[in-house]
Amino acid sequence: MKRLFILLALLISTTASSADETHGFSAGLGLGSTEDYGGITHYDFAYRYQFTPDWGVEVGYTPFQSEPFTAAIHGVFDDYVLENSYSSRLAGTYTYQISARHNAIFKAGLSQSKANYQLNDYGNSSDDVITIEEYSDDGYGLYAALGWRCRFYNGFEIMTTLAYQDSGVFEMTSFTVGIGYSF
Repeated sequence: MKRLFILLALLISTTASSADETHGFSAGLGLGSTEDYGGITHYDFAYRYQFTPDWGVEVGYTPFQSEPFTAAIHGVFDDYVLENSYSSRLAGTYTYQISARHNAIFKAGLSQSKANYQLNDYGNSSDDVITIEEYSDDGYGLYAALGWRCRFYNGFEIMTTLAYQDSGVFEMTSFTVGIGYSF
């Protein structure tokens, strides 16, 4: 029984790693808003490379669409909704160690976004949604984020991020909760 306890304690240790990990992957879910099109839901996928324990670079991809409630409201008033849109980013990262496990994360870089807009007809006689018109737009701009990361000894991480990007197409602010792994 003692050996089992020791083995579990080693596997599920809450002490921080020595920050020697240079590679990291993360995935998250989030909510956000755009200036003109209301609320959005999104996923966030990122790869991070740390040059030092403090400085690194991150490449990310975020597919997003209008949040369902917002999409329903826009549909009633014949407004466009975001559908199958995405943004990608390249950002420098700075990690400030708050304690042995907790870090504040600062990110700044460039983003590229492609927004696909649809105008749907919800008032037809069938139960199907009919797309009346659609168009897309893309642009480049600024990406900035502030976050928190808790890193565990086994390499797993939990994190939150508040991000802002202005890609010329629209301004988007988003909040993401995610998990990650560093090695």
